[in-house]
Amino acid sequence: MRGVPPEQSAMPNHRRAFAAVWFLLCWSLGNASAADSSAPQPAKRFTIDVWNPDDGLPGSSVISMVQTRDGYLWLGTLYGLVRFDGIRFTVFDESNTPELNSSPIVALFEDSHDGLWIGTETDRARQSRRPAGFGL
Repeated sequence: MRGVPPEQSAMPNHRRAFAAVWFLLCWSLGNASAADSSAPQPAKRFTIDVWNPDDGLPGSSVISMVQTRDGYLWLGTLYGLVRFDGIRFTVFDESNTPELNSSPIVALFEDSHDGLWIGTETDRARQSRRPAGFGL
């Protein structure tokens, strides 16, 4: 290099070669990913939905949740027990299910015999044998 003293000369040849290879590798990977972005992307595996009281959920807080073997999603809320079938919410509370003597549902569990255990704020747990028990 002209005008540069020998002790400050450019990097040695092997370092230049390494830098050139590194540059080409990064450049080629960048172009490959740009080409891939124009290709059709596979469908996403998961969908995220948000439900609120306008959709039938009896409040905006869910305290406990369990999905039972029959596919229902059971939610424990401050306003009762909620069953979600993927389309609509069905609310079970003190007014339509007297066996629930407390609306806040704080714990849910499905046992190995398909019994749904419901923990309320005032009772430790109550078992429902769907569909007979609790009218569920």
